[in-house]
Amino acid sequence: MGQHYFLPLSQFLLGALMFLIVIEQIKKKDSSTGFICIVAGAFIWLVLIIT
Repeated sequence: MGQHYFLPLSQFLLGALMFLIVIEQIKKKDSSTGFICIVAGAFIWLVLIIT
């Protein structure tokens, strides 16, 4: 049971971390890195929703 909930939680946290990085990159006006992280974070959450 614990293993079943661990993976979605870690994926969610990874996605959240990506969006935090995006916010920091936008503040630094480095939007190219931010864009990559948005795509990565969205992909992680999309996989999480589908599974």
